[in-house]
Amino acid sequence: MQPGLRKRVRPDKEAPAREAKEQRLLDYGSISLAAVLWGFVGILVRWVNLPGKEPVVVFWRELIGAVALLIVIIATRRFDQLRVPRMRWLLLANSCILAVHWTLLFKAYNRLPISDAIFLVYLAPLLVAALAPVLLKEKLEGTSLLALAVSLGGMALISFGGGSRHHLDGLGVIYAVLAAVLFAFLILTLKKLREGLPTLTISLYGIVIGTLVLLPFAAAGGYHITGKGWASIAVLGIILVAFTSVIYVHAARSVKAQHIGILAYLEPVSATLLATIFLSEHPGWNGLVGGLMIIAAGILVVLRPAPGSERPEAL
Repeated sequence: MQPGLRKRVRPDKEAPAREAKEQRLLDYGSISLAAVLWGFVGILVRWVNLPGKEPVVVFWRELIGAVALLIVIIATRRFDQLRVPRMRWLLLANSCILAVHWTLLFKAYNRLPISDAIFLVYLAPLLVAALAPVLLKEKLEGTSLLALAVSLGGMALISFGGGSRHHLDGLGVIYAVLAAVLFAFLILTLKKLREGLPTLTISLYGIVIGTLVLLPFAAAGGYHITGKGWASIAVLGIILVAFTSVIYVHAARSVKAQHIGILAYLEPVSATLLATIFLSEHPGWNGLVGGLMIIAAGILVVLRPAPGSERPEAL
């Protein structure tokens, strides 16, 4: 090579598309991971063993989760995340409803077999699929409809496909259905919040406000938590509130609401398998087939060609 001449480097024209694909898989993988981890919630709630005191359990797990997120913000010096420049009322409503949703879900877990409770709660993606085109202007995709139908069929097999059925607790069913309605609302409002607020802001204030809403229940006393219960609450707060809320909220910006609802069906699969291992709630052949159907639906959504991609955003 002659002096003063440099080898010309050709730009990698495929790099942006490759990076977009990798970011898309990361975002969809984050939603899936959060759903799988949430499968532990029902078991941990049972181990806390405070039926009738579910708001207390939610309060303590939210408080621990808030402390964990504050430590992250302080350690990373992301103090700008403490400001809420816009969407204050929507964030307040979302946070209050999140606390009520978890309380209702915990009550359903304590009154119903986990597979039954989770089936009723996961009627929520049907509501999301119906409302997202109206409220979020998302085009309802044929792939989403197919995946939703396969997922719902899988959920029906998991919950109601085997043998003789026990009597379902009526109040438990009501709790689960109400939790489903609120779950759909939370998915839709989260998409709106991510248009104007960063991840840590939504996650932190969602947890802090929920803690304040439930404080009167915890302050009233009249309960005793064992060592095993506190350990379960710590896992609920650190892993299943702080960690999962950050990865879930961050990924929600670029994942369609209808896809979030479908990928969330991985939680019932995880919950059913874990209930089999830890609580001896055996699903039978129908549970295995239903689980495979849900996993197949998730793969269908994740691997579908992306019509477009959004630029990755920092936390």
